[in-house]
Amino acid sequence: MSGQNKKVRYPQNKYLKVEVVKAERTIKDIAKEIGCSREVVSMIVNGHYKGDNIVPKIKEILKIK
Repeated sequence: MSGQNKKVRYPQNKYLKVEVVKAERTIKDIAKEIGCSREVVSMIVNGHYKGDNIVPKIKEILKIK
């Protein structure tokens, strides 16, 4: 399990994970609605991928300003 100790490169995206839980949504549902893979959305909300083009879509779905 070498991926367990990955350093969070984009901590500014970590708030998205909290918002996903608050909205009672799943990563899979959000990914399906956006039209991208679950893996990419998961990496974004966990701070491992910047996702400049996807973060606004996630915010829109979760109704975050």
